[in-house]
Amino acid sequence: SAQRKESYMFKVFSLLPVFILLTSLSAQQDTLPPGPVTDVSYTLTGDTLIITWSNPEDTDFVGVMIRYVNEWTYERDPNYGTFLADTTSETISHEVETGVPYVFSFFAYDTASNFSEPYFLPFYIPITDHDSLRILFIHHSCGSNWLATGNGNLRDSLEAQGYSVHDATYGDVIGENTDVCDWYPKFRDQLDLVFTFDYHPNHYYQNGEENDIIMFKSCFPNSNIISDGEPPGDPEDCTRTLWNYYAAYNACAGIFKDHEDKLFVPVTAPPLIASHTTPENAERARTFNNWLKSEWVEAYRDSYGLYNTAVFDFFDLLTRHGYSNYEEYPSGGGYDDHPNSTGNRIATREFIPFINWAVDQWQLHSLPYVPGDANGDGEVNINDLLFLASYIFGGGPQPDPYLSGDENGDGIVDASDISYLANYLFG
Repeated sequence: SAQRKESYMFKVFSLLPVFILLTSLSAQQDTLPPGPVTDVSYTLTGDTLIITWSNPEDTDFVGVMIRYVNEWTYERDPNYGTFLADTTSETISHEVETGVPYVFSFFAYDTASNFSEPYFLPFYIPITDHDSLRILFIHHSCGSNWLATGNGNLRDSLEAQGYSVHDATYGDVIGENTDVCDWYPKFRDQLDLVFTFDYHPNHYYQNGEENDIIMFKSCFPNSNIISDGEPPGDPEDCTRTLWNYYAAYNACAGIFKDHEDKLFVPVTAPPLIASHTTPENAERARTFNNWLKSEWVEAYRDSYGLYNTAVFDFFDLLTRHGYSNYEEYPSGGGYDDHPNSTGNRIATREFIPFINWAVDQWQLHSLPYVPGDANGDGEVNINDLLFLASYIFGGGPQPDPYLSGDENGDGIVDASDISYLANYLFG
């Protein structure tokens, strides 16, 4: 019989384009980082700092990367600093030393290794006694908000550390005119009023008291630096240029050096919101503030051998430590350059350990002492070795001044100083 022939048509579909599409979509979908850690708090038990926090509730949360540095730097890089932990726990402990600054950084991350906004925890155990030290803060409205209870809480926090807080603002002779160009003539012509100012409006000490710490800040319009200007700049020219700003603080340094019994603390001007400045002008503000807190301070110490200046970078903090060059904590629904209470409270959290450290640096370096003469008898001998051993290992009295026990000059009195002194004495 005849065989019937049948023909068939097959259609072959490649799945490769679908696979590529799905892979691409998958890669695009997981770019959202988890939220940051919250509810951070700490307790100090002996030399052990115990930190607790709450992890984010994101479903793809994996863990928290924790690092630290021993300087007042706030880096947004999760790989910067000494590794402490990579954990899903909500508590960690770390041994800390008196007189050493710490900035702990916490970065939550997810399954795609997206890192959250950092949470920074600065910490410092003071060496010296800060009770009865008088702080004068010269400022305008941003400073008032920062100080205020219920906003930045800076006054309450400083007083809890033992400081006596005084502030001058609008309506006070020394509180008017706080642009960068005003500081040099103010300190040149009104320094006696600055030292003796008590409280607003225009009340002064009557019994010979003076302020110990002079903290001063320009307002946010000063972050709109319109050009580089021309060297060497003019300290009293109110045109906002980099060179005029450099000149103003260099001129102030010539005054500060003659008053080593005072600690001068410039606070950098807050940033502006993006619509109130230009990228170029905001970048100049960053450039100036970086110079002020590093090169200017270092040059001052190298030139005069003094530690009575320290710069707190309010600008950097309010830009979320370099997330941008603009105000990242604006008030007024995002349209007002004044920092809001969240920004001000973060500033307080970072300022308190900073000022305690700055006071220690100032006081410890301004006292006359003989390195190695830990017991203060005017000689360096075996008695100092025994004194140090008693302090470090036996709970004995602290060297007074503290740095007299710092035989190796690293700024800390610890067991390494015993070894150094023993080598010096016995070879």
